[in-house]
Amino acid sequence: MPSTDTPGRPSRTEQSLPVTTIFRLLSSERRLCALRYLSQSVGAVDVEDLADHLALHEGEHTREHFERICTSLVHVHIPPLVEAGVVEYDPDRETLTLCALGDQFGPYLELADRAES
Repeated sequence: MPSTDTPGRPSRTEQSLPVTTIFRLLSSERRLCALRYLSQSVGAVDVEDLADHLALHEGEHTREHFERICTSLVHVHIPPLVEAGVVEYDPDRETLTLCALGDQFGPYLELADRAES
């Protein structure tokens, strides 16, 4: 019998995300780049490390831009990823961990990589 978070419903680890949710989450260039970074990382990632990576990727590696990215991540981009069960966010440690559902993004991230090259 499958494990459940609530009686009668499969746990998040046994569910798959609807394609529309995946596309919605990937519709932001910043979230796409963040998911790519998280998928290539092992374990928890500091939000500041992710923000630093994004600042480099966006070509504006200044303190002001870095701080805007940190704010944007915490208030705009991380909440939908947490809500979808793709990442876990520890606000005390300010770390992100890709969950099992995040594995579903692999083919889409590969496709995005090919489209960018």
